[in-house]
Amino acid sequence: MKTKLRTNSKEVREKVRQHILESVLDEYGESFPSLKAACHKLLAEFERVAGHPYEVRRIPNNQERFRDWMMGLPFSFEYTHYGIAEFLNGLGINPEGKEYDSEKSSILYHYLIYSEALKATA
Repeated sequence: MKTKLRTNSKEVREKVRQHILESVLDEYGESFPSLKAACHKLLAEFERVAGHPYEVRRIPNNQERFRDWMMGLPFSFEYTHYGIAEFLNGLGINPEGKEYDSEKSSILYHYLIYSEALKATA
């Protein structure tokens, strides 16, 4: 029987951090030298685009606005239901391989990225 990891476990957090490093590229398509630099770029782009007063009024919650912004396909993050499900299953949080609703999977995927980005820049 496989052990189910929690989303806040050290292993899961490290995999999410690595995913951010692999997905956030600079204007030349190069990886950033550190997680902190990649997360600064990620959050700066989020603020630049989704921090507009109209967007803040439309979606006041930062985490929900981040998810909405991610639906615009910034950088090289997963965007298909299959890709998101594969990434989440690869974290070890679903050892039974259960099929989850695409909306719930998307919410969790974007939450994990946003959460780790905030922690890395704090």
